Amino acid sequence: MAEEKRYQLTITNERLIEKIENYASYGFPNRREFICAAILAYENTLMVEQRTERLVKELAKGMTADLKKREEMERHERLANEYL
Repeated sequence: MAEEKRYQLTITNERLIEKIENYASYGFPNRREFICAAILAYENTLMVEQRTERLVKELAKGMTADLKKREEMERHERLANEYL
């Protein structure tokens, strides 16, 4: 089992304070469970965002390569047609 650590948080953001105080309405038995779940959810969301960003970049790179290839083929066809 992991070693236990204690943290004391000072929060001044009214919106966060309101959310934390309403932990029970989110289905959590206490503030600690709510805050831990929020941290883990953030971590999972961040990982998904990073994967999505990587996927979009790869798709864009592939689409750019395909577009260049198509433009090159069209250029060759135009040149071939000019000589016919």
